[in-house]
Amino acid sequence: MVQNHPRFKESLQSLTSKSATVFPLPHEEIPSPNPSPLPALILLIVWGSLAFHYHMSPLYRKSLFRYITSHIFFLEDVYHQQIRSPIPSAIIIIQHALMISAVLFCLSSSLWSSLGLESLRLHYPEFFIIGNAKYNIFILTLSVALILPAISIAWLSFFHKSFRSMAKMMTLYAWPLQFNFALGTLAIVIYLAGGPSYLVVLLAKVMILLFAGSFIIASLDGAHIMSTDQPRYLGLTTGIYTVLLLVALSFFFWLNDPFWQTIALSQQL
Repeated sequence: MVQNHPRFKESLQSLTSKSATVFPLPHEEIPSPNPSPLPALILLIVWGSLAFHYHMSPLYRKSLFRYITSHIFFLEDVYHQQIRSPIPSAIIIIQHALMISAVLFCLSSSLWSSLGLESLRLHYPEFFIIGNAKYNIFILTLSVALILPAISIAWLSFFHKSFRSMAKMMTLYAWPLQFNFALGTLAIVIYLAGGPSYLVVLLAKVMILLFAGSFIIASLDGAHIMSTDQPRYLGLTTGIYTVLLLVALSFFFWLNDPFWQTIALSQQL
């Protein structure tokens, strides 16, 4: 046996001289981890609250379809304070924050393994609040999706002389976000069904684009119902916002090569 298999003698010696016995085993595939129930839970919460809100608020039912089918009349309703309460807009913003956070959670689970996310946490610990890197992305996105609308609504309202109520600008800002409910639902369903990750990436990009564009849409709607100073208002809102957005994107995508190299390497783990 030793003559036919020269390494057999070394194997016998390793079994007797080493404290830990090592036996060679055939290659075994590691089973893929089960998907987290968080996206499905968020999906139920968002659509359940949406159905309850739609059932309990006749004004919301009327405004939801009027925004799509008769947008000019919707703007007139907002201007004449037909929608007085900020509660519907606040509910929509919270629902959207939950939905986009769940989609980015699915995106991170599709593109990164647990080891890859852990490597990101070691390289950029300032972005990770909790130990579990996967759920940290959900918390971070949820925080950003709630803080940015508050800043945007305050910005849009400050330069609008005709709007004395914060509820008006909240309504103009929040209503476009509802289109992300359908996109987010499709992305989560694809993720839970084990579909291709590139579709989840594509839908997530469209959702982020609509989220960023909601400021511009609200600015255009606000300028439409102004009697004067429309160019000035658009310049102070959409103009400055576009410049800041382009500067941020330029720095983030073209001037930060080490960050993207770290992202690419972490996806390979």
